[in-house]
Amino acid sequence: MKVGVVGGGAVGLLIASYLSEKHIVTIYTRTEEQSKEINRNGLRLEVDRKVINREVHAEIFPPQHIGQNDLVIIAVKQYQLQTIIPTLINAHTNLLFVQNGMGHVQYFNQLSKNNQIFVGVVEHGALKDHSNSVIHTGKGVIKVASYSENSSLDLSLIQVNELFPVLYEKDYKAMLTNKLVVNAMINPLTAVLEVTNGEVLINESCLTLFEGLFEEVTNILSIENKEEMKEHVKQICKKTAKNRSSMLCDLAEGRMTEVDAILGYLLTVAENEKIAAPIMRTLYLLVKGKEAKV
Repeated sequence: MKVGVVGGGAVGLLIASYLSEKHIVTIYTRTEEQSKEINRNGLRLEVDRKVINREVHAEIFPPQHIGQNDLVIIAVKQYQLQTIIPTLINAHTNLLFVQNGMGHVQYFNQLSKNNQIFVGVVEHGALKDHSNSVIHTGKGVIKVASYSENSSLDLSLIQVNELFPVLYEKDYKAMLTNKLVVNAMINPLTAVLEVTNGEVLINESCLTLFEGLFEEVTNILSIENKEEMKEHVKQICKKTAKNRSSMLCDLAEGRMTEVDAILGYLLTVAENEKIAAPIMRTLYLLVKGKEAKV
């Protein structure tokens, strides 16, 4: 199968590295320099202190014939989608979006006229340490659900090995909502307090904020099984205890974050439903303030 991966960040490099084991992979990058580096030296994947080298092709985005791929995985940040979408409208292929938040759903009706649309959530930890190198810092799963009806893509094709499992979910809304809770809980707290994921549950002040934020998030999203959801978030914090969240990494590297797609989205829902969310609003403004400094 021919697979295109749009985005040369940590998640894009991780996905491209694993899928290239069984598929023909082309990665589409933002810069010509990164494409040249990947074409010259391949991709370097580090997992369990072992290094795996993969050969993939790289091109600068936008390419001329992205529709030649059987599957295109869009692994850019939520705020970068607006510039990507025009190239995808007439791709006539299968598109898999793996963004945080739920803002990307707004594009699906437009794209589904000429494409089959899938959405996924990535529960792996990944760190990009060079333009062609990624470290698999936390093993998890990729969950995928279909947005388009009567989709024909066999998702088992992207199941390559036990280190990179793919699970199929029937309800894309429920899947994205569950991931949104996790993102809303872990990302802003770690970004503002500058702590690893595991420290959120150890530091008493962090934990107090965690509990208050959880109540706001689950009220806004009308989550019924709150205790089960809270335990799910805590387990992810423990499994990725040494990881630095993507939002914390973005601020540290002087990049924009996805706070608008995560907390911004939730605050809009809260405003429409007239639900108070003072902790969430404070965290949102603190992250935006940090963004303005980078």
